[in-house]
Amino acid sequence: NFELVLKDGARLLAKKGCFHGKNDELVQVSDGAHDIIVRGEGNATFEMPLKDYQDMSKYSFSEWRHTIKTYHATNVVIRGIRFVGAGGDGLAVNGSANVTVEDCAFVDCNRLGIGVVDVDGMVLRRCTSEANAGTPPKGGVDFEPNFATEHLENILVEDCVFKGNPACGMLFHLAMLNQKSRPVSF
Repeated sequence: NFELVLKDGARLLAKKGCFHGKNDELVQVSDGAHDIIVRGEGNATFEMPLKDYQDMSKYSFSEWRHTIKTYHATNVVIRGIRFVGAGGDGLAVNGSANVTVEDCAFVDCNRLGIGVVDVDGMVLRRCTSEANAGTPPKGGVDFEPNFATEHLENILVEDCVFKGNPACGMLFHLAMLNQKSRPVSF
């Protein structure tokens, strides 16, 4: 039961020279967190210095320095925020349920605008994901379970635009699923 509101013009910036860990994230909603709202009013931004992360004289290679990640979280709403320059994905979703992302933009992320590994219940509505061109898969959104036990269920993608991504707008990488996996449902 937590709500984070960024007022019009607010910017949440990753501190330059930090985030040297390969899995460092700007914001993480995790470990059983539930009923969380992260929203922006007007022009609100979460921003990371992507060019620094890509400089191998300053940082070791990583594709996981996400701007925001939900990990084992339930009933999460992310609304009205622009995510810029992630060192990994703008948004990463793993082991979560009932995630709603509306009216967000994911721009110039190192890997993907949105990476979804494991979710039961997700709405992605009126979002844009563009110019995500650092490391593969270089796309707008990727649905990509890493193990046969992970799942992609009850997902709705509506009125979204994926553009200017060198590899793909939407990618479904389902190779790790097998006949024992739960059915994928969109």
